[in-house]
Amino acid sequence: MMTKKKQFGWVLVMALITACSSTPKQAVTEMESPQLPYTIDLSEVEFSHEPQCLSEFADSIEYIMLSDDVLLPDMFHLRWLLDKENNIIIDHGNIDKFTPDGKHIKSLLRFGQGPGEVNGMKLSSSYDLDNNYVYVRSYGAMEYYKFTLDGEYAGKMVKMDSAGHHREYMATINNREIFNYENITWYYSTKDKTKEDRVNPDGPYLFYVENQQTDSVEYKKPNELYHIKPKVINRGMAINNGYPMNYGYAENDFWLRHYHQDTIYRTKDAVTFEPWYVIKPHPRMADYEFQVRMIVLDLTMTDVKSKHYLGNVIATDAGVFYRYSVGSDWENKSGFGFCPKNGKAKTYSNKGFKNDLDEYLPPLELSHSILNGKKGFQKDGYLYVLVDAFKFFEEGAKPPFPELVEDSNPVLVKLRLKK
Repeated sequence: MMTKKKQFGWVLVMALITACSSTPKQAVTEMESPQLPYTIDLSEVEFSHEPQCLSEFADSIEYIMLSDDVLLPDMFHLRWLLDKENNIIIDHGNIDKFTPDGKHIKSLLRFGQGPGEVNGMKLSSSYDLDNNYVYVRSYGAMEYYKFTLDGEYAGKMVKMDSAGHHREYMATINNREIFNYENITWYYSTKDKTKEDRVNPDGPYLFYVENQQTDSVEYKKPNELYHIKPKVINRGMAINNGYPMNYGYAENDFWLRHYHQDTIYRTKDAVTFEPWYVIKPHPRMADYEFQVRMIVLDLTMTDVKSKHYLGNVIATDAGVFYRYSVGSDWENKSGFGFCPKNGKAKTYSNKGFKNDLDEYLPPLELSHSILNGKKGFQKDGYLYVLVDAFKFFEEGAKPPFPELVEDSNPVLVKLRLKK
């Protein structure tokens, strides 16, 4: 049986988006509710060795043991969500489907060069939960493979624009695709300072929406900070175009946030987008201009160490989970916290969250969920989190199932969030 290993660390993803040449008629709208956006106040947050308690945001906890009929890889490579029937979808090198109580149903993908087979290793996937579809892209492929969530092959779709830029899809909602662009762009610096490139690697738009029925881009979310353009320092610098976006599902909403900006947006239908949360930063937190300068290497290491950094987030109806780091002591003062909506965060910790709801896990770690900004999933009042099986065998813990062993598949944890 394959041994599960801990994986720590995080990857800073740098990205760039390619602009379209014209602005389409806006069929999609931005809306502001009188109550929104809620504030997430990190202005006085501090590192603490004492973790927050689960009871601050949850009032109960349940566990689902996933069948070992198929062995899942290390947690770092997993993404999870539920379909309309509450079947559990575990996305990794393949896509595995489990019943709501954890019995394995099937692996959805077949690999090879035959009909209905994915040619090469799976690179990414995007979901249409309304219609029970998943779109899968493999390494080197110019198209997405379309499958039902029952594993039936439904054809291929080429997803490139007229300039050859490849689209990276985040979700399909209401027959509308939310996407950004993925491309490699080269920038050069020269000794002649007047000819140095000045660039905002995030491009003029944060994300796009295309109507599947008309094949037309209905909306481009403007990057209001596109005017910030530091000079490129490194000669021959390649910047990967494809935004560092956090996104996920919270009840009937899809939410998304640009990694370097302070607003979390949400939508129910990919027609109306509204600011859901706005993050109030710590005075020493790296702002957007600083982050962009860091991407193009227009900073010294002293500059980098002088700042605090907000990493990925998971947005929920109860508030926002977040990763936070101090540049001067990255190794010891990087951790995770939770801030309730319209609340003020006091501390974050590198020791997970203290479990004061039951006796099975003294600390509940959400690091794998938050480190990858695409793993937040909330439905019917529950936040779903995967936990490595070996965590239930560490000091002070105990397994919630008698048949669970250290090398079992990860356990799916259901946290009922407070309203």
